[in-house]
Amino acid sequence: MKEKIALIGVNGFGRFHLNNLLELHKNGTIDLVAAVVRNRKKAADAMPLLEEINCRIFPDEDSLYKAMADELDLVCIPTGINYHRPMTEKALANGVNVLVEKPAAGSVEDVKAMIAAEQNTPGKFVAVAFQHPYSKEIQEIKKIILSGKYGKLKRIAVMGIWPRDDSYYFRNSWVGKCRNEKGDAIFDSPINNAFAHYLNIALFVSGNTFRETAKMADVNAELYRVRPELETFDTCSVAVDTENGIHIQCLFSHDSDKTVSPVLRFECEKASLYWSHTDEKGYWKIVAADGTELENHPFDTRRIEVFEAAARRVNDPDEFIYTLENALEQTRCIELMHQKCPIHVVDKANYTVGKNGQYILKNVVEVFDKCYREFKMPSEVSANW
Repeated sequence: MKEKIALIGVNGFGRFHLNNLLELHKNGTIDLVAAVVRNRKKAADAMPLLEEINCRIFPDEDSLYKAMADELDLVCIPTGINYHRPMTEKALANGVNVLVEKPAAGSVEDVKAMIAAEQNTPGKFVAVAFQHPYSKEIQEIKKIILSGKYGKLKRIAVMGIWPRDDSYYFRNSWVGKCRNEKGDAIFDSPINNAFAHYLNIALFVSGNTFRETAKMADVNAELYRVRPELETFDTCSVAVDTENGIHIQCLFSHDSDKTVSPVLRFECEKASLYWSHTDEKGYWKIVAADGTELENHPFDTRRIEVFEAAARRVNDPDEFIYTLENALEQTRCIELMHQKCPIHVVDKANYTVGKNGQYILKNVVEVFDKCYREFKMPSEVSANW
């Protein structure tokens, strides 16, 4: 029997969920039976797609669960960060399994409350939609590293630059906020939103076993606010040390007119593994310490695996999902970083503003490239931001 799935929200990132669920519905893998659409006018282009498959439409969660809780196997929650905890708790209270978007929540307190709610609902699960741990290539990279074939994993470098103009920063009320008007934790920033997946890959691959994510020991960061209206930051260099002795260096920015696709380098004692992707294609490879390329593999950059795995988990308790306990480590990183690392406001002399309000930080591409290669902070390579 196909799993019956509901979706809360079809706009914004909800459209990514909708597109993947529609594909799985049409190929007969799942049944997308319900969706919560609060504003049908804003979702005008999605409505015909839902109506075509006879998907029931509800104006809110309460009406969804009142009508269909007993029929649902899984609900997908691709909403704002501050909604993750209450929506997850409500789904579990109604006896429905959950796939919640990343990050799991805005604070350690919230994630722990979600874990408690899951533990108090026997037989139900919460999967977190950090996409890449579900992917074949990241799982293969982790298996290779765990095998010890190339010696111990020592350190990981991560870098990405995605330009983001006014349309990104003014798309909703919580972008770049530390908390909403109710005081709920959000901490929206490059490392906790657009690039959150890449810190997550590093933490997951660093785990001692296949299903584990590494636990954080400490975090230090240089955080740069270029856009003056932000509460958080839009460029960062973040160094994470794990309890099992692995150093992770992350470099992320939205302040450029040039795109640098995300890339990770996993340095082991005898070789390094590289992973990178664009929207259209990706690759991972293994390079020996002497520079000899040992393997090179393309991969599909679509991320439908997370939805397939969550659906399979409904009836198979052994199916791999990314758990709240795993996702907690990322939230611990972000929370501690905000507690101990100040945000530096960048002087106007160090940036320009381009088309559509695109902020451009001076020499960010060159600085990040050097930091990525040498495992250094921008201040250590003479960036004067």
